[in-house]
Amino acid sequence: MKLELLECLRLVTDSYNVDVRICSLGEQKQEQGENEPAGPRFLSQGLKKLSRDKEGGVLYVICDSFDEEYCMFRLPKDQAAVIGPYRQKKLEWHHLSEAMRKRSIPASVLEELETWYNSMPVIRDYEAWMNLISSICRTFHNTEKTTVHFIESELETWEDSKWTKEQQEEEAVSMKLIEERYKRERDLMNAISTGNIEEGFRALSGLGRYKISRRYMDVYRDHRNLLITLNTICRKAAEFGGVHPVHIDRLSAKFAKLIETVYTAEDAARIRSSMVRKYSLLVNNYSLKGYAPVIQKVINYIDLNLSGDLSLKSISEKFSVSSGYLSELFRKEVNSTLTSYVNQKRIRRATWYLNSTQMQIQQIAEEVGIGDVAYFIRIFKKSTGKTPREYRNMLHKKEAENYKNKEIQ
Repeated sequence: MKLELLECLRLVTDSYNVDVRICSLGEQKQEQGENEPAGPRFLSQGLKKLSRDKEGGVLYVICDSFDEEYCMFRLPKDQAAVIGPYRQKKLEWHHLSEAMRKRSIPASVLEELETWYNSMPVIRDYEAWMNLISSICRTFHNTEKTTVHFIESELETWEDSKWTKEQQEEEAVSMKLIEERYKRERDLMNAISTGNIEEGFRALSGLGRYKISRRYMDVYRDHRNLLITLNTICRKAAEFGGVHPVHIDRLSAKFAKLIETVYTAEDAARIRSSMVRKYSLLVNNYSLKGYAPVIQKVINYIDLNLSGDLSLKSISEKFSVSSGYLSELFRKEVNSTLTSYVNQKRIRRATWYLNSTQMQIQQIAEEVGIGDVAYFIRIFKKSTGKTPREYRNMLHKKEAENYKNKEIQ
C-alpha cells in the first residue's frame, strides 16, 4: 500500500514537472540511486524538524527569500519525501536583482542564478497543488487531517570571502542544468526524426523546465529567439529523419514568418506544439531513410515535379538506369509500382487544390501532370470513391454545416 502511495506521489509531481526525492532522516542524506538535490541548505531545517517530530500527518512547506519552495513529510522507516523545488509564480528579473542585493550576492553570478530559477517549475493553481500533496500526506499517515507548517528561511548575507565555494556550487548546478537541457533537446530530436509525435510532446514538456536566460529586455524578442532555436532543432531532426531539404525548408520558412507574429507566452506555446507536430508529420510523410540511394532520388524527383513527365521511361533516362531495373527495385522497396505511386501523389495534390482553391477541374488535372481530364476523373474516383466535383461539393457541404453550427452556438 505504501509503495502504491509513493508511486501515486511520483505521478502527481511528474504531472507538475516537480522533482520528488526520498531522504533519510537519520543521516539527512540522499538514498543511493536518487538524484542529488540542487536545493539550498535551508532544506536541513525541515529535515531536522521532521526527524524530531514523530507526529503523523505533518507537512512542512519551506520557502526562501527567492520564493523557492519545497514540501516535505515523514515516511516510514525514518525517511522523508522532499518535493521541489518549485515556485508559485515566475521570478521576474527585477525581483531576482532585489533579492541578490539584499543577500549581497555578486552580480557575476546573475546568469547562473537566472538559469537556475528559469528552470524551476511554476505551480499555477497553488491551492489545488497543496490539496493534492496534503491528501497524499494524510493518506500515508492514515489520519483525517494534515497539519501544515510554513517555514520562512532566514535571510543570509553571503560575504565575498565565503562566495568562492558557493559560486562553485552554483556553477556546478548551472552546468548540470545545461547538460540536462541538451539531453532533452536530443530526446526531442530523436522523437521528431522518427516521426513519433507523442514522444515529441513528452520531450517538449520536459524541455520546458530548462529555459534559457533572458537575453533582451524586450520579452517578445526573447520568445521569438527561443522559437527560432527550436525551429532549427526541429529542422535538423527532420533532416536526420531522411526528409529532403526542400520539404524541410518550406516548413521552416512558414514557421520563420509565424514566429515574428508572436507577442505572448501563449502564442509561443502554441507554435512550439505546432512545430513538434508538423515536423514529426513531415518525417512520417516524406522520410526516405532506409531506401536505396537511387530510389530516394526518384521519390524526391517525383514529389518535386508532379506536373512533369513522370513515366517509367522518362525517369529511367533521367537517372541513367534501365526501366526494368528501376521498376523491379521500386516495387520491392516501396511496395508499389512506380505508376501507382505517381498517381497516388498526384491525387493527394489534387485534393489539396480542391480543398484550398477554386480552380477548375481541368486546370487542377493539368497542374498535377494529367492532361487527359477523363483519365484524371477516373483515377481520382478510384482513389477517393468520388469524382473531383463530388469531392468538392462534399467539402462545401461540410463547410456550410460547420458555419451553421457555429451560428447556433
